Amino acid sequence: MAHREQSNQTGELIAIFLAVKAHPPEEDICIVSDSRYAIDGLTKNLRKWEDRDWADVQHREIFKSITAWMRWRSGKTRMKWVKGHNGTRGNEEADKLAGEGATKPRPTEPLDLSHPPDQLAAGAKLSKLEQRDFYRILSGKRRIPQRKRTDRIIGTVQACAQDTFNKSPTVGNVWTATRHKDLTRKTRDFLWKSTQNAYKIGEYWAPIENFEQRGICPICTEQEDMDHILTTCAARSRETAWRLANELWRNRSDEPLPTRLGDIIGCGLAEFTKNGKPDKGKNRLYRIIVSETAYLIWKMRNERRIRDEDSPENDSTESETINRWTYALNKRLTIDRTLTNSLRFGKNSIDEKLVKRTWKGCLKDEDNLPTNWYKLKGVLVGISSARPPGRNR
Repeated sequence: MAHREQSNQTGELIAIFLAVKAHPPEEDICIVSDSRYAIDGLTKNLRKWEDRDWADVQHREIFKSITAWMRWRSGKTRMKWVKGHNGTRGNEEADKLAGEGATKPRPTEPLDLSHPPDQLAAGAKLSKLEQRDFYRILSGKRRIPQRKRTDRIIGTVQACAQDTFNKSPTVGNVWTATRHKDLTRKTRDFLWKSTQNAYKIGEYWAPIENFEQRGICPICTEQEDMDHILTTCAARSRETAWRLANELWRNRSDEPLPTRLGDIIGCGLAEFTKNGKPDKGKNRLYRIIVSETAYLIWKMRNERRIRDEDSPENDSTESETINRWTYALNKRLTIDRTLTNSLRFGKNSIDEKLVKRTWKGCLKDEDNLPTNWYKLKGVLVGISSARPPGRNR
């Protein structure tokens, strides 16, 4: 059986499949992986998925085949998770092999996912099905497949969430994160469309005669995609915006701001912790900084390429970018302050304690502000360069 599109999750699952299938069935085996997605799917999620006839499970055919081979074996099969990029020798060597494999041509022969018979449950358990599951089964329908480009982006978000936060979001979790309540309507739409690869950029223009150049970044002279626009483009405005974002973030963390494409699109999945519990204020600040900065970079790119006739010389100056970025963050701060008025906004209001935890350490002249600063006009965002170095909030 052929698998439709390569991704980090696909490679990790295929590696487990080949290991389980190749190992002598009478011997015990321990699968060591940094993929929570794979390990959780083959352990704590397995019974639930099988009870629902694998409905809506991405990579269901690989999961089913691995499960059948594990049950067929007489030896025990154990699963062990290790933190990725943490010096574990076997895991580091596996990463090297994966990198080498990514540069090789794709195999022409489809992968054989056949498995021993009679090892999987036949059909779903009625007691475990929801109404939507009945509809799919009775109508013979499964979820409409994602487009391949969308699959790649979702896979990137899942991989970054695993690497940054040691969590394994489902496809549904990724989509929900793009609509997180901490994001503004405009940034939600931007992240959702970016996940869908819905913008007319890069390779969209390649097959259109006389418009091919629209897909090329005039500053870097290479094909654009959202990853290029947000993370690698040499545009002065992009570099300045992320520099400012990192300066503000350093008021709360000694670690750099995670800004890979998967981190940006999946910012709603943020799960920083403090004393073993979610740090709600820090998570919220991260979502705000990343989403607002990414959206501003997108807007400035569009202005340069569309309004200003695609001229690299018309990129926003450093001072213009600083002013626009500062305005965007101060606007979010003002919205937060305004929404603490529960009498005016009712259920749509924001708890004042959450607002204070969100912006802690990130306000201008904060040490001289009263405790109820959220009720005052004129409170502004401050960046870390104005504070003593090494101060960690």
